[in-house]
Amino acid sequence: MRRFYSYGPVDERKHFTVHRKELVRTCFDNLAGYVGHFHLYFWLQNAVGRRCVISPEFPTGNGRVDLHLKCGGKRGIIEVKSFSNFSELEDSKEQAARYSAELGMNSVTLAVFVPTDDENILNRLSGETVIDSVKVLVSAIGWV
Repeated sequence: MRRFYSYGPVDERKHFTVHRKELVRTCFDNLAGYVGHFHLYFWLQNAVGRRCVISPEFPTGNGRVDLHLKCGGKRGIIEVKSFSNFSELEDSKEQAARYSAELGMNSVTLAVFVPTDDENILNRLSGETVIDSVKVLVSAIGWV
């Protein structure tokens, strides 16, 4: 067990440490994602809830799609993420395309919450791409 010292830095070679900045960032990202997911789900319920069935956390083969919509004979899925960097955004697009293909669908919407209200940045992150014959529509949502 680690001994308690009332002064001095911790020797990171001897003791497991998690840097506070990293811990706060991880917690904030998780909280922002959950809050964004809840607000999007609530908004969808109000916008189309009378005409569509909206199911949160719809299971797929190896993961979960955040929102599944069924409106009459039409189906749609929305994967919800918090933006942290471009590399992770690309991974999220590929994940959403896989989920869509596993459900036998040819398109998916990726709703990405971005900590900005700058329309230029949101427009740059938003767009449409095709991955393995699946259309991935990215919709960046400002979150300040």
